[in-house]
Amino acid sequence: MSAFITLIGNLTKDPLLNNTQSGDVYTKFNLAVDRYGQKDKVDYFQVTAWKTIAENICKFTEKGSLVAITGTIHTKFETKEDGTKSYTTEVQVHNVKFLSKSKGGN
Repeated sequence: MSAFITLIGNLTKDPLLNNTQSGDVYTKFNLAVDRYGQKDKVDYFQVTAWKTIAENICKFTEKGSLVAITGTIHTKFETKEDGTKSYTTEVQVHNVKFLSKSKGGN
């Protein structure tokens, strides 16, 4: 079972559209989210979006854009060459709502 999460925050940089070797399009970006009840505290989430959602994020947002995303949390484990283990946690976007003016002010 996957854990669903909803986040409202600002993009920390302009999103870029990328392609996998098989031709699927995606974008990865960080989302800055104000920490609830703690003034001047921000958490940063790594976010990945695929296909049409990725295309729309790149088309309608830029650094600083406010968005609401709903997605699932995924953790990737990796063993490095020196034997140490690391992990990264990211949110895979299932739905996005654009909460500020789109790129270009439209």
